[in-house]
Amino acid sequence: MKRLKITNDHGWTPRTLRKQERKIKNTLLRQRVMAVRLVMEGYLGKEVASMVNVCRQTVSHYVSLFNEGGLELLLHRDFAPGREPFLTEEQQEKIKQLVLTTTPAELGWDVASAWNTKLLQSYVAKQFGVSISREALRKLLHRKGLSWTRPTYTLAKGNPDEQKQFEKQMDLIKKNLITKETEDAVLLYIDETHIRSYHVLRSTWSEVGRQKQVPTFGHHAHVSLFGAVNVHDGETVLHQTTAANAATFLDFLRMLKERYPDVSWSWCWITPAFTMPRWSRSFCGKKGSVFTLFTFLPIRHS
Repeated sequence: MKRLKITNDHGWTPRTLRKQERKIKNTLLRQRVMAVRLVMEGYLGKEVASMVNVCRQTVSHYVSLFNEGGLELLLHRDFAPGREPFLTEEQQEKIKQLVLTTTPAELGWDVASAWNTKLLQSYVAKQFGVSISREALRKLLHRKGLSWTRPTYTLAKGNPDEQKQFEKQMDLIKKNLITKETEDAVLLYIDETHIRSYHVLRSTWSEVGRQKQVPTFGHHAHVSLFGAVNVHDGETVLHQTTAANAATFLDFLRMLKERYPDVSWSWCWITPAFTMPRWSRSFCGKKGSVFTLFTFLPIRHS
């Protein structure tokens, strides 16, 4: 069998080839350079084949490539073009935007509030006439920069600018309402909320590092909840009712008087004073009452 020889080193030496090996991360390509270097150092073809764990014919092929085109040809690899994707690039982008900007319920496709691969599989089959596995869809969404995460609620009508203004108003109240003469006073922030029936949040596809938000509009109230927060120490007082009306709110105020019997306290009514019901004005204006009313404009929804 003819001995393998390097007929054209293209300016490479065993030492420079060894340095090049350390820079190559791909194991198979590094193996090619190592085989050529060992032949250049004088090893026989069968010895090199044993050292790099390939057959002698493969080593001979590596040497032939190097002799012809140097390291560039040795490291060049031709891959088969592969099978064409099930979906075109345009269709893949449509699926991404579908997941990010819509829900199955909005499109009348399903009652779910989020897309999963099972729903997408049926949608793709119907809209594009393509049968694709759920695993293929999962990989497609990952390639498009999406991840499977649990979304969170966001107020659909919230106004960020007016929310910041509300925070400034609260800071002003805390700084100016309580003076040295009223150091023992208690400043309470009072509000009400309603426990509502929303769609159950399930994990869905969203952009990597960005949690998806599901807009809500607050329908189907089941129970009302009055609450007060002590601005200074964070202590809370809660009153659960079946409805939010004058009677239940007065019950809540009486509860607060029992909770803070020996101190004066101020409470914030989030509405213009002229719209405040007469019964609440009367309650706050009783002779000897410990209540101080402070009113300011509400945060309006855009």
